Amino acid sequence: MDSHRSEITKQSEIPTKGSDLWNEALEWEKPHELGYGATRDTTGGQELSSIEVMKLARERFIRYTSQSSGGVDLSMLIYPSSGAPSGLSDEDTKNLELILFLLASAEKVGNMKFDRAVKLLSMCDDLSPVTNHGHEGCETEQPLHVEEAVNDVQPAVFAWQQVLIKNKFLQQELPFVQVAQFTGIQAVLDSVASAKRIHFIDFGIRSGMNATVLIQALAVRHRVGPALRQKFALGPDELRAGLVRHECPVELLKVTDVATTSELAVEETGKRLLSFADTINLPFFFKAVLVSDIKDLNEDVFEVEAGEAIVVYSPWFLRNMTSRPHRLEALIRVIRNLSPCVMVVTEIDANTDAPTFMDRFVEALFFYGSQFDCLEACINRCNPMRIKNEAMYMKYGIHNTVTTEGEERTTRHMKVDAWSEFFGRFQMVEKELSSACFYQARLIVNKFACGSGCTFDMNGNCLLIGWKGTPISSLSAWKFLQEE
Repeated sequence: MDSHRSEITKQSEIPTKGSDLWNEALEWEKPHELGYGATRDTTGGQELSSIEVMKLARERFIRYTSQSSGGVDLSMLIYPSSGAPSGLSDEDTKNLELILFLLASAEKVGNMKFDRAVKLLSMCDDLSPVTNHGHEGCETEQPLHVEEAVNDVQPAVFAWQQVLIKNKFLQQELPFVQVAQFTGIQAVLDSVASAKRIHFIDFGIRSGMNATVLIQALAVRHRVGPALRQKFALGPDELRAGLVRHECPVELLKVTDVATTSELAVEETGKRLLSFADTINLPFFFKAVLVSDIKDLNEDVFEVEAGEAIVVYSPWFLRNMTSRPHRLEALIRVIRNLSPCVMVVTEIDANTDAPTFMDRFVEALFFYGSQFDCLEACINRCNPMRIKNEAMYMKYGIHNTVTTEGEERTTRHMKVDAWSEFFGRFQMVEKELSSACFYQARLIVNKFACGSGCTFDMNGNCLLIGWKGTPISSLSAWKFLQEE
């Protein structure tokens, strides 16, 4: 762990008796629940989800490792009483065994007992399915990369690289992506309700989806006639969601994209946005700010004009600099000097930079497991785009986590509490999200057949967007306190 990381986030504690992780785990295996003497009928019934199996495995692992002073007894770990665990189907039992072997091997790697770890990983290979789908896909990938860490003879430390979903197809199919996108833009709209000249600074424009949503919302904000209602397929839900609440006309929407990608890709995005704005007669200006290194950014390049309401939109961007805190701090200072009326931040909500190998491993197991479970529920496992996402992007993220350390670990996710502490150093305070934001989130989720798995929670004024109770992303709005 780099010493400078303590400047950004509090280090999480090793799960010990009495800790939140410990207590949360112990809630999962009680006599009336799954695992010990449960009466769950699995004949022809629905199997456990990935998250349920992982929680069951985590509890069992914590319980039996804490009670064993001479190492883990795998037979007792998998079968806590005589015979197979009651209440579990054959498939659930196999998946439970796989995760327990994986946790045991990770513990050996963390203790630098590589020979024992290799033996446990061979058991994982025997249990792992050939295809990557559901939580099985997650478990199949992990043993391969844990073994690479062992072969490198180094105490591999897990820091899971989040896969940014760049493909439009996945953006359309996964509910938590769209929830963050539309709810975040709603938070922007709430802050510029009476502004006539809006300067939207986007740190994650990519294909331009965020700006497209904003353009559409501003265009209909004050001109909702039958023609536009039909053009945008606006129904009463969209109107009640707060997209159309003000009569103030927009004189100009200026979009500034901050990017380190190719100039050609950014120019193409700008052309598409300009064309879209023209079709709906919204005054529009686009500018790209290309920097090879974010530390070279300064407020002058934004060419802020008098009378502009400045909003900063940062979707899954700041996480790229958590391993380089000096750059992150420099960026926040630049943003502060712009005096935005709001900064909307979407980030991964996971603590993959904990100080111990096992803590990072468990956190990452749940984080990636929830994503695999979401893919299984929302996208057909034979869909080529899903296969590509799992085989390339998610595989790379797991590989980067398990086999790299130091500067090679390019992304270290933090939970919202750590972000709040960091932002507080720059006199940033959270803004309360409006009721329209929450309505927008529910509206988006209800449009997905798999939307019931998408869950919401609050941490202060921050919205946590997750899958079956496991947080995946956080959405928050911030303002800068003015120095006296």
